[in-house]
Amino acid sequence: SAPYLRVSASGQMVDRSGRLLYAFLNEEEQWCLPRALDEISPHLVRATLAVEDQRFYSHHGVDAAAVLRAVWQNVRHRTIVSGASTLSMQVVKRAKRSRRTLLAKALQALSAVRLDLRVEKSQILETYLNSAPYGMNLVGCEAASLRYFGKPARELTLAEAALLAGLPKSPSALMPLENPERARARRDYVLSRMFEEHLIDRAEFERAAGMPLKVAWHAFPDLSPHLAMRFRPMIDESGRFRTTLDRRLQAA
Repeated sequence: SAPYLRVSASGQMVDRSGRLLYAFLNEEEQWCLPRALDEISPHLVRATLAVEDQRFYSHHGVDAAAVLRAVWQNVRHRTIVSGASTLSMQVVKRAKRSRRTLLAKALQALSAVRLDLRVEKSQILETYLNSAPYGMNLVGCEAASLRYFGKPARELTLAEAALLAGLPKSPSALMPLENPERARARRDYVLSRMFEEHLIDRAEFERAAGMPLKVAWHAFPDLSPHLAMRFRPMIDESGRFRTTLDRRLQAA
């Protein structure tokens, strides 16, 4: 199960409280800033489950009901209009690339069942949120939240979380900086799914759906770059290098 839970993280230098000071691109030239599940907004967790895997906590890697629904819809329309990938299957798929064939899908499902039986659900969910694509070269919700909203994922509002939760379905087509209307429509769909799953009430749905996107290009923190370059070997080795600096004082 270990290879499936591995995330290619960017090297990070943080301050004494764990706040990001400086980050390097990872080996794939992507921004990936993994965070523990308790450092991610509950809004994003619920939005992701609502739109990606509603029965996440009740199945064992493969959602039989979703598979039957997908088969019926695809046969009815004589083309692939619906999938049945669970979060476990998506985690497996990203860790082990394969061709889109029925055999590959079956093996992916088997691996997802094995993963689900061996690790906690929270680990699978955390891995998904730290490895999902959110547009451009942004991998994981923390990098996406910092880029689009200029704040860490733990501070996301309901509307912001719903926007991010909808992006992995088609990161390029839904990228909010280039396709704001598509991104907003997808956000509102995520909110509607949350309402239908009784994760939010009608007032929360209407308030969030009425919010503007408020996305913009935010640069990643660029504090103490000379110190980051000096300690880069240790940053690369540890992944997340903590200093005694204070981010607020350093920014000032």
